[in-house]
Amino acid sequence: MFKRGDYYYIIHGDLCCFCTRGSDAKVLMSKSPMGPYTEVGAINTYNEHHLAVQNNGIIKVKDQYIWTADMWNSSKSGLKSHDH
Repeated sequence: MFKRGDYYYIIHGDLCCFCTRGSDAKVLMSKSPMGPYTEVGAINTYNEHHLAVQNNGIIKVKDQYIWTADMWNSSKSGLKSHDH
């Protein structure tokens, strides 16, 4: 969850713990941190442009917000500590 301006946002996806398929990333928005929340869009959907990643977090850099994710089972060594 993060706040931008007057709104609170939650980005979440289908549960996919450490799986290669990754998850989607739905965006929900509310005026209150306790809700109610309304789905307003998606960052990563299950289509031909889907990134096989699992949501990680949001980083604020100056006035921009960057969505981050983990790409499980992506290392040649097979070690999770080497995944992208």
